[in-house]
Amino acid sequence: MLERVRRGDNLTPHLSLGALHNGYTPSGGTDHWADKDFLLNVLGFHHFHLGTTLEKKGFITRSNEVLFAHVTRAKFDVLGLFDHSVFDDSSPNMTPARQRLWALHEQILLGDTSPGSFILVNAISTSGHTVHTVRTAQHFAKLIANVDPKLDDSTYLKTLYGNHPMTKTPKLQWAFKYLDLCLADDANQIYFLLARGPA
Repeated sequence: MLERVRRGDNLTPHLSLGALHNGYTPSGGTDHWADKDFLLNVLGFHHFHLGTTLEKKGFITRSNEVLFAHVTRAKFDVLGLFDHSVFDDSSPNMTPARQRLWALHEQILLGDTSPGSFILVNAISTSGHTVHTVRTAQHFAKLIANVDPKLDDSTYLKTLYGNHPMTKTPKLQWAFKYLDLCLADDANQIYFLLARGPA
């Protein structure tokens, strides 16, 4: 797993299947967290399965232990290995694994902070998403609304393509490349980056 990280491989096969099936779509049930990764949204930590076999659907076999890491575009900081009790939020008391992860979060969050300082953690909106995620989605929506009408303008398209090959009538579609907002020209296998997603 860590060798894949060092090489810059795609780590999507190691992620939870919940993101694939649910993502950020409301589940429709009474539990607003059922379709969201609470620990990712609140703590900002990703978890990765450590299986060694790639299944037919393209995901690594699920493992009993998961690796938690703080991930940015430039860094992959390993926090530790945890069993699945780290996800158990059904009882009023935290499991030892969950307590350990929260303690790591506080240690990272507080860092060199002076005693008595005020710290705002990941603010959560009423939808259950981080405020940063909501603001990013709003920014992307405005960008799409601004750029979409220009896609029928050949002059704009020429500036977009620059030196890249362009068919007479390119068929562009909105796409995400990981968390970055792009325009995709599948015929020429080109992605035009319009806005970077969260770090």
